[in-house]
Amino acid sequence: MTEPSPDASPPAATHGDAAAKRGAQVAWLAVVVFSSWFVVSSTWQLTRGVFFDASATSAIAEPLAGQGPCARELRRLSAAVDRGLSAAALAPTEEAAVERFQTGLGPDWQDGAVARVASTCSAEPEGANALAVVERLRVAALAFARHRATDLAKVRGEVATELGR
Repeated sequence: MTEPSPDASPPAATHGDAAAKRGAQVAWLAVVVFSSWFVVSSTWQLTRGVFFDASATSAIAEPLAGQGPCARELRRLSAAVDRGLSAAALAPTEEAAVERFQTGLGPDWQDGAVARVASTCSAEPEGANALAVVERLRVAALAFARHRATDLAKVRGEVATELGR
């Protein structure tokens, strides 16, 4: 049995090999075209939603932007959340952060006060949804205050250790 010499050229491609190569090229082209279309379409949809289509958020933002009683109450609740975050900012522990946050909310977020705001806002078309948005802000701010206090407590412990050396 003789081995082919290293200088021998490879056998000529068969018709089947050419067809397989052409099929792979067409499949690759289809993937590239589809992927490109998907990226362009997604980019356009996101751009349109963020910069051009305000209808998605305008219905809920209307009560907050207005001058009526619902808007005033929602702004008051939102300001109370900001006060709560400020009060909790320097808390040394998670428990202290929660306590300071609740104290910072003041009477604005007591059950009776929130029920009155809900009653006031229920008279407006998107008032209940706007109140729900402000409630989500309160919950998110409380979670942030808790996590921040926990994270800072670790760093404060490290600082105390370093200063004690």
